[in-house]
Formats: sequence, C-alpha cells, structure tokens
Amino acid sequence: MSEPAILGKIRETLEATLAPRDAAHVLLDALAQWGARVPSEIEEIESFVAVSLRDALRARLGDAHTKRVMHAVEDVLATASAPTEEHTIPVDLSEIPDVWVDEETHDLPVLDAPVPVLVLAGRGGLAMRLAAALGPERIHARAAASAAAIDRALAGPPVVVITDASDVPAVEPEELFWRLSRLPSSVTAIVWGSDLVYGERVAELAARAGRAIACIRVVDGFDAVLDLVLARRAAAPRDDA
Repeated sequence: MSEPAILGKIRETLEATLAPRDAAHVLLDALAQWGARVPSEIEEIESFVAVSLRDALRARLGDAHTKRVMHAVEDVLATASAPTEEHTIPVDLSEIPDVWVDEETHDLPVLDAPVPVLVLAGRGGLAMRLAAALGPERIHARAAASAAAIDRALAGPPVVVITDASDVPAVEPEELFWRLSRLPSSVTAIVWGSDLVYGERVAELAARAGRAIACIRVVDGFDAVLDLVLARRAAAPRDDA
C-alpha cells in the first residue's frame, strides 16, 4: 500500500469509528498540529498517528474512547504492507460518542458531488490538509497563489473560496478582495485567520462593502471551516450517521 493510500485508509478507519464529520474535524486538527504539509512517507505517517492524531482524538473524545479508535488505526498501519489482503476494521461502535452537532444551513444550494474548493494561499498546505481530512468523495481542493493563478481558478467559479491568512497569497489584500467581491453570491467565501494582519484587512474591506464573507479566527480552530465546506455537500448516508 502506498503512503498516500495509507493516509486514506486511516481516514476511512476514523469514519468507521466516528461520525464522518467528527472524523474530518479530528483529522484536520491533527494535520494542522503535525505541520504545514501532509505526511507522505511511512515514517512520517507513523509519527503523525503516534503523536498528532492521538492528541487530537484525546482532545475531542477523552482517553478511554481514544484507545479504542487508536487500536483500529494502529491495526491499519500494521497491515499496510499487505495490500492484497482483505482488512476488517476491528472496532466496537457501541461506546464511541457522537460529538458532532448538526448546525448546517440550507440557504445555499448543495452538491451531490465533491465540493470544488479553492484555497488562496502562498504554499497551499490548507488545501492539502482539507483534501486529506475529507477525502475525494467530499471535496476537490486546489490552491492558487499568484494573481494570474487566482484569476484562472476563479473563472469557474468554485463553490467555496478560502483565503488562508496564515499562508498569504502573492496578492495584496485590496486586490484579493476586489476579486472576491466579484464572485456570485452562491459562492461561500471564507477568510481563515481573520485575527491575522492579512485576514483582518480582507475582513475589514468586506465589512465596509457589505460583502458576506465568513471570518474565522485561527484561535477558534478549523471546525467552522469544515462545517462551511460540508454545508455545500449533499449528505451521503454515512454523513448522517
């Protein structure tokens, strides 16, 4: 099993032991703690699971439930070198808490397909982490940094646009907001890091212009970002679990 496939298997394991949205929240928290990019080598993934993922699970589930989930994840790692064998996830679902509270909005149209998400950022690490946390069935994420790349990416336009103020694109905030202000109202626009200098400026411009942009502070975590993305995705049967 290749390293990216192992990470996908870990996501599937979390989704089998938690509500899928809870699994995405945990995985994105863990990836953010691990570093700016997504672990790819087997040694990196093992380190990620042992520290970052365990910490993220403990923060949401407590020690007892974390042990149950970690047992299943560690079993995936142990069998990752045998891709031709069928692998059953050994987990008791009866005592795993559902920490997700459904607060979706249905004001905007939803898709019965992966949600196209554009992250405006210098390096694009958030796009990679979102893709890893949600998987290809729920999200199609890409990043753009330069003015030309942003213009090409917005021509679609995507369904969700996230400005990552912790990894600023190569565009001044005034120029970026001008582009955001031209998007149709059906696009969910998000500023991640509205408590940072770049994000604060974009949020200020949006407030002055009366443009609806969801402003999320870094200190508030990634939950609201994931919720806004998932609100644009029509729920699959497992998503309602």
